[in-house]
Parts: sequence; C-alpha cells; structure tokens
Amino acid sequence: MKMKKLKQETLRDLKRLLKKREDFIKSDVIIATIPELKSGGDLREVINELRISGCPIISSSKGYKWSNNEEEIMTTICHLHSR
Repeated sequence: MKMKKLKQETLRDLKRLLKKREDFIKSDVIIATIPELKSGGDLREVINELRISGCPIISSSKGYKWSNNEEEIMTTICHLHSR
C-alpha cells in the first residue's frame, strides 16, 4: 500500500479502533479487522502516518495502543529513535 493510496477511512478506522481499546492490540488482529491493511508493512505505514499527524500511538512486543500517558509515549519515542 503506497502512502498516496491510503484512504482517509483506513486512517480513521485504525484511529477509532486504537482509541476504543485500553489494552494493546496485536498486528494480526488489526490487519484482520481493517480489510484495507494487507500486511504488517501496510499497518506500519498507517501507524507512521497517524504518528506524524500527532496521534499518540505506542508500540511494544504486545502490539499497538493509543496512549495519553507521557511516560509510555516517551518510551516509544526513545525506542523508535534508537533504531
């Protein structure tokens, strides 16, 4: 999935899914829930686009989640910068 082909509804659907859950969601569950996402690469592109737009999406080995916890957000930022 190329970034220019991302449908706004895909971004909206992922944002809505993450915001309604308090726990982490595994990649395969997200991909199974949002039909436009065909692979982990597609999911990472969408996650990146949402993060760039300011969405506080954190990640770990447990999956992805929406967070308003500054410490969790900083942990994800540090992890991403270390790659």
